[in-house]
Amino acid sequence: MFRIREVLPFLEGWDLAVDTIKNLAVSGVARVVVSSKGEKGWFLGCYMVCSNKYVRVNVKVGNHEFELLPEVLYRKGWVAPLKLDRKPIVTKYSEDYPNSETGVFAISLEPSEWISYAGDYVVTVQLPDKVELPDGTTVYVSSTSATIYSLEVFRVRVRDDKSFFKSLTKYLYAVLTGKTPGEVELQGIPQVVRVIP
Repeated sequence: MFRIREVLPFLEGWDLAVDTIKNLAVSGVARVVVSSKGEKGWFLGCYMVCSNKYVRVNVKVGNHEFELLPEVLYRKGWVAPLKLDRKPIVTKYSEDYPNSETGVFAISLEPSEWISYAGDYVVTVQLPDKVELPDGTTVYVSSTSATIYSLEVFRVRVRDDKSFFKSLTKYLYAVLTGKTPGEVELQGIPQVVRVIP
């Protein structure tokens, strides 16, 4: 079995997408900051640094959705150096003073395996009016604005299906026949390949 990340350098029709957002003002209104319809690819991970422990970032890639909200993750105990697969963790939790909403809060999501997806890609940000904590307590947020100092989302996108799958078929056939991909002629080879990351 092979992993797509091991053969990706030999393939065509893809690119690495890094969406970077710096010093973004966030309010109570949910706002879409990045979106793309009908993508295919692999979600590699993301991280966020913000000024309020109740800032909510939702990352939706295909059928997968991830919520980054520092206080909720901190209360769940999802804090570094703990490593959870496909779950975000708090890497920095520094309140300005005890029980303060403000400070510096960082979250990282680094799946051990790339997460394949097909569908829409949407990133939304918000500083909600209230947040329900894991113990069932509801907290009413007193701040009306916050700052996301940095938000980065990493993914590999398939930009050209035909080119991608043709080069993948060529690569796999070369592996099976012991040739280099440059020596392989694709005439007569079935062009149907299912990619499993």
